[in-house]
Amino acid sequence: MLGAETVVIRFGDFELDESRRELRRAGALVPIQPKVLDLLAFLIRHRDRVVSQAELLRALWPDAVVTPASLARALKETRRTLGDDGAAQRWIRTHRGGGYRFVGSVEAARDVAHDADSDYVGRAVLLEALGTVLARASRGQGGVVLLAGPAGIGKTRTASELARRAERGGARIVWARCAGAEFAPPLWPWRRLVASLGGAEAAAASAGDRVHLLQESLRAIERAARRGPLLILIDDLHEADAGTASLLAALAPEFAALPVLVVACWRGDVVLCRPELARERARLQRQPGVVEHALPPLDADELRALVALRAGATPPSTVVAALLGATQGNPLWIEEVVRGGVAGALDAAAVDWQGLVSRGFEQVLRERLARFAPALRGVLEVAAVIGEELDAGLLAAVAPCDAEQALAEARREGLLLASELDPARHRFAHAVFREALLDGLGAARRAALHATVARALERRDRDERAIEAIARHWLAAGAEGDPARAVEWAQRAGLRALASQGWADAARLFERAAALAEREGVATPEQRCEVLLQLAEARARSGDRD
Repeated sequence: MLGAETVVIRFGDFELDESRRELRRAGALVPIQPKVLDLLAFLIRHRDRVVSQAELLRALWPDAVVTPASLARALKETRRTLGDDGAAQRWIRTHRGGGYRFVGSVEAARDVAHDADSDYVGRAVLLEALGTVLARASRGQGGVVLLAGPAGIGKTRTASELARRAERGGARIVWARCAGAEFAPPLWPWRRLVASLGGAEAAAASAGDRVHLLQESLRAIERAARRGPLLILIDDLHEADAGTASLLAALAPEFAALPVLVVACWRGDVVLCRPELARERARLQRQPGVVEHALPPLDADELRALVALRAGATPPSTVVAALLGATQGNPLWIEEVVRGGVAGALDAAAVDWQGLVSRGFEQVLRERLARFAPALRGVLEVAAVIGEELDAGLLAAVAPCDAEQALAEARREGLLLASELDPARHRFAHAVFREALLDGLGAARRAALHATVARALERRDRDERAIEAIARHWLAAGAEGDPARAVEWAQRAGLRALASQGWADAARLFERAAALAEREGVATPEQRCEVLLQLAEARARSGDRD
């Protein structure tokens, strides 16, 4: 289930990578014959004992009849490759009776998870644990796994790797991506997920029928599970409304007797900033069959493997240590720093390792964005304002230039990903890219773009989801936009949240509407009173009595 592993073994200044069939010395590739590599690897794996000539002959030439002279030649070449000889016997010692033993000190001999069909690196222990949970789920003992960690640590990448392996084992994979609470209606991720499972009735249900959505969600999942193991992946749960996490908590106990595994990814730092979501997280963690894994940073061996994969060359140990300190073992940071460091190199041998580690992740990302043509950067800034997910049609209506061409370039750069189900829909490859673009915008320009997006949405889209999006964009525009319309749309979105029992979301919307109406003087006393009463109702229903 977990696939092959890359065994990286270090001794002295040598490094043996069996998966890549490479021997490196001080980071440089050492030419080595295939049979010599096999001999060296076999002796290292069995370094706890003397290996006889007969055993080596059987292991290295299983389908051929060869004489001990062939082994002697291979052994001589192995020693020569290592800078050793029969007299010194620094690495390989000959024992009486024709046996051999590897006697060098192995500084590190550990597995760095890497599947030959995948570019996923590291996290061997975590993948083993996830594989065990997945195997249990496939036997009808399902559950929920929460993957937690900061931005860029690899939550989505780990979930994707698990999905790849599960699909290879015959499981059905369903993704639910949380587009962001700021622009999505309550329970939107579940509605989309249930629709993808064939529960069209739930997807079209009224916003207020949460019980019906819960029941239909369970029915749709049960129907899908009858056809075989099901893996549901909920990405960026920290961006969704609290009701989405609440529904998952309600469903979690039901998975115990189903071949269903739900993997949800979220950022703990964001959850802590949203009290209503933090409460749902605590409730979810208490449910039977729910386990949470906090993704650790990559260690030195995993970092070395990732850099070698991305740069095409293995960094020296000094560079590994410096990169580990500069990036804190964050895979996304490592990849961006490496991307910046190798961009100008004609080949792997020309990589400026010292220059690569002299700059931090933030600087590298800023430099990368600054290299884009102004037109492309302008489109990306508009895309960032639109949200984590965006529609090509909306972007074209707002962008200052050819949006289609800009989207193609952004996909080539790895900043945006096109939806597999709808090529017109895109999302940022990582929230960090969107955050960097937003951080580069001045407050006035950002507010103006929010107002422009709100007007475009008013002209083209009045469906359920658009109400929340229009309200959020007008509110984000603030005084630079149209405060009166912001208050109006915030009230409409708040009432919809109330109808769907999204008390906390409704309270937040009414609170912002009341504050804006008071500050900008755009509402009559009667209107302000109405908003305050709506706010009081939402707070009371959410349990907030302050």
